[in-house]
Amino acid sequence: MIALLKRPGASLPILSRLVVCAVCLLSVPASAQTEGEQETQRGAEPEAGLRRAVELEVGGSLIMPAADRSPESLAGHYQLRVGASWGRIGIWGAAEHAFWSAGPEPIQALNIGVGLEIRSRVPSVRARLFAGPSILLRGTELDQPGQVGLFFEIRPFEYHRAFAETWFFQVTPMHLVVLMPVVTGIPLVDIQLRTSISVGAGW
Repeated sequence: MIALLKRPGASLPILSRLVVCAVCLLSVPASAQTEGEQETQRGAEPEAGLRRAVELEVGGSLIMPAADRSPESLAGHYQLRVGASWGRIGIWGAAEHAFWSAGPEPIQALNIGVGLEIRSRVPSVRARLFAGPSILLRGTELDQPGQVGLFFEIRPFEYHRAFAETWFFQVTPMHLVVLMPVVTGIPLVDIQLRTSISVGAGW
């Protein structure tokens, strides 16, 4: 074929022309598909740079009080979180005021935790785990305020959605929290299945 191309006045054979046209036609869709796949992959991947965020959350335990079937059975919390993430991994610090009923007066605790976040390939889905000390703020007749125990929290699924360049909201349909502000003597333990919503800002 090279010899034919170098011959003056020689024209490309029909087969050679068909091969060249086929290569040209196939190369355009392949390039477009590659670019599309790259865009999809970039959209699914979390941002590679360091990201910081602040979140404010409110929520309560909807399942446990319904199971108790008691008008005095109540559980709620509000939580402030500050964190940073790199790629799919994030580190968080959380401070939470939790309260739940075990009688006429609700028990209150201050929970201070450190958390690990893992993001999935879908940007809006993530999971987190928190653990740390739990300080009893208001106890019972047997438990005096000021005692320090521990708590841990498992969030297997969180839905994260941005509604502006900086702001976002988040829904956690169900997460397990174990509160143990008193671990000596007769332990004070409360297990909650919570539902929470939060708003935040990231930069």
